[in-house]
Amino acid sequence: MDNEQWNDEAYRKCRKIIVLAATACAIAANKYRKLYLSKDPYRGEALRGLVETERIIGVSDTTCRSLIRMSRRAFFSLAEMVRHRGFLYDSKFVTVEEQLVIYLHTIGHNAKNRVVLHQFGHSGETISRYFNRVLCAILQLHTELLKPPRSTTQPKKYLRYFNNCIGAIDGTHIPAWVSVDQHRRFRDRKGNISQNILAACDFDMRYTYILSGWEGSASDSRILDDAIHKEGEEKIVVPRD
Repeated sequence: MDNEQWNDEAYRKCRKIIVLAATACAIAANKYRKLYLSKDPYRGEALRGLVETERIIGVSDTTCRSLIRMSRRAFFSLAEMVRHRGFLYDSKFVTVEEQLVIYLHTIGHNAKNRVVLHQFGHSGETISRYFNRVLCAILQLHTELLKPPRSTTQPKKYLRYFNNCIGAIDGTHIPAWVSVDQHRRFRDRKGNISQNILAACDFDMRYTYILSGWEGSASDSRILDDAIHKEGEEKIVVPRD
């Protein structure tokens, strides 16, 4: 094969690669436009999410507690806290209050994405995005929301049964979403895919310690041992006389 033939072959291969790359870029651009730039509104009702939010937080404490597991006073205090610290902010169509209501309603009722998107009139991607945004904001407030007990005293009515007790500690299972190859590790004794969460609270029903991340198959004793032997802030504090 002489140089001229080799150059022609190389030119054809190069042109073929360019055509294929251009075609792939055009397909990707068209798909992106359909998904993100030319989206039709999920619901025809304008401001449906804002109206639903007002129905939940603007009526009474009974409604608020029933739907988002929080009083109106506590809710607005939380909204002011995350807004003041810059953790959350109003977007063009979704206020901080609506973002919090979406998150609290989801975790309070273990609601599915498809159920919440229908209730608030947003797409599944929008619901998921704001849920994760609020979750990150709440995690940043852990130093203020989780407080160690201020004393080791307990109410007198419990003194007879729980002398020198400062609170209670227990484990609970919450649903977990993991890859198929991890199902065996996260399957609990009831056959569900879950995490085993260790939590401690005082006599005022305030959480003083939470340890998450353990597989559902892990025993409570193993998790407690891990909490006791951790280092730094992740270690559970055991008062000693």
